[in-house]
Amino acid sequence: MVMMYVTVNRHNTALEIAEAIMENRLSNHINIIASNHCKIWKAGKVQDSIETLLLIKTKALLFRKIEKKIKELHLEEHPKIFSVPITQFDDDYYQFSQEGLEKV
Repeated sequence: MVMMYVTVNRHNTALEIAEAIMENRLSNHINIIASNHCKIWKAGKVQDSIETLLLIKTKALLFRKIEKKIKELHLEEHPKIFSVPITQFDDDYYQFSQEGLEKV
């Protein structure tokens, strides 16, 4: 299992991405965190940005399918997508996290 970290500039886009991922059974739990304030280095200076953050829990083997879906729906040139391994789980949450996901 991994947790994908995805930032989106428009909240409505984040909602559409989350809905599409869930409908395609690529995840069954996505946190959507609105108004995530960040600082970025762009055009030779520090700039402020307000983004919506998606935390997508899924099987590692589904990463590329989710990445493809995000790129289909995302309006930015370079979506910010990465994942981190989930190394420990509460037993009950682990069972829940597997329910209904695409078989890989």
